[in-house]
Amino acid sequence: MKAFISKSIEITLVLWISSFLTLFCIEANCLLKSDKMAVNTRYATLFFAIVENLIFSGIIFGWPVFQLILETEKYFACDVLVDTNSTLHNDSFKHTYEKQLCPKTKHQLGFIFTLATYALTCSTAVAGPLFDLIGTRYMKIIAGVLSFVGFLFAVFASAENSYLIYPAMIFWAVGGYTLFMTNFQIANLFGNKRSTVISFFSGCLDSSAFTFYIVKIFYDFGFSTRQIFVGWTALCGVIIINPLCFLPKTIIPFPLPENWTRNYNYKKPIEEKTKSSTDDEISETTSFWSCFTSRLFLLHVMWLSILQLRFYFFLLSVYTFVVYQTDEVQSETNFFMSIFSYALLTGIFWAPLIGLLLDRNKKVGISLSLKEIISDSCLPIALATLMSVCYGITVLIPNKYVQLSTFIFVVFARGFLYACAVSFVGTCFPVQHFGKLLGVMNVVGAFVTLVQFPIYKILLTVPSIENGFFYVNLFFLLLTCLALIHPVHIYFYSRSMKLKPIVKVSLEEHDFSKV
Repeated sequence: MKAFISKSIEITLVLWISSFLTLFCIEANCLLKSDKMAVNTRYATLFFAIVENLIFSGIIFGWPVFQLILETEKYFACDVLVDTNSTLHNDSFKHTYEKQLCPKTKHQLGFIFTLATYALTCSTAVAGPLFDLIGTRYMKIIAGVLSFVGFLFAVFASAENSYLIYPAMIFWAVGGYTLFMTNFQIANLFGNKRSTVISFFSGCLDSSAFTFYIVKIFYDFGFSTRQIFVGWTALCGVIIINPLCFLPKTIIPFPLPENWTRNYNYKKPIEEKTKSSTDDEISETTSFWSCFTSRLFLLHVMWLSILQLRFYFFLLSVYTFVVYQTDEVQSETNFFMSIFSYALLTGIFWAPLIGLLLDRNKKVGISLSLKEIISDSCLPIALATLMSVCYGITVLIPNKYVQLSTFIFVVFARGFLYACAVSFVGTCFPVQHFGKLLGVMNVVGAFVTLVQFPIYKILLTVPSIENGFFYVNLFFLLLTCLALIHPVHIYFYSRSMKLKPIVKVSLEEHDFSKV
């Protein structure tokens, strides 16, 4: 059964890679025909951004495999008193202390992941406005430095100084997501395919979790964790290539001016009050406050917070869940964690399909109305929610092979989640408020994710872990169903809007306070 599943995964990966390359060639051909920019520079920028995202942006999402390595190395292990029979002193008992895993180990590791995810999402409260202030190039360099420092902590970490894993994970989280967020600007170079590129970057974020599985492969071959992290630290030099060679100091505007170059001096549009007597949708130039207080944005924040909490708790508990499902048989646990790692890798192949859903009605030379832009986001957001509901159902089924479908649903839901979350803010709200709105959205989500640790801690202390997982997963299933309110609201709101050309109802002119 295992051999069949492994072979099926290999065949599926080959098919997906082939399909993806074909899709990429088709998309590249369309983009080459539609854009007047210097193609070589644009695609070189995209290539290095993809490499950066795959190696650095979402490595903390490979936590389940990293947790397995840390437990093998006996990080945060307890000193347990062991009686050993000694033949040197008349068969008397000799008392020694031995490092062993204990409940404290699980609690410490769970707390590390909770802090890292909190730091990841909360950091955007600072990174968003800072990005708007200092621009793309310097923000990219800051992200590279943060990742580099995180790897230095990991190089010097060991079972004796396990506490160094705390700053390592936090710096990886903050640096990786800052890098991921900064790369969104590159999508502005691709015109009407902007959402497709953003979705592709989100897929790279998902697939970067696979890097820890590669670490495990090297670890199983006999490399020490220090040797592996030294090599990974050296790779941080890749992050410097884009900001020094291709990216501008300021942000990349959207839509892209025809005369745009790397040295283009972008100036934020001046917010002037304009009124229209022909359409109640057009009132004043959109301010940040009207976007922030709109029902459209607030429901979007609620939607992201719920689905993100569900996903983070799954990552936090999946290793414990798999151990329970496999009756603590180590070989089977390793097998299912490997399957989960391969499933995360496929995120890069699903993400462009999500982008195509978001861009399905966008055509070269034809501008969409705000009504059509908002309406197009309804289907992907609904699918993201439904996928989360699906894996919320499958985890309730007490069968270890059913959990293979859970892994697939998780990858789908995760890919849709951030692709839709970021694309929605980037396309449905003014570009000058993108960084601030993204920061607000993520900092609210950060505070909500803190709930995962007390839930996990309670789960570890209940007498029956089987009942514990069942009731916790049932709670998350009901909570996820609540998130369906957002796509339903988008559907009815977009239908209630009047269809106007985008030149009359632009993102800068739309009054979001009435949404």
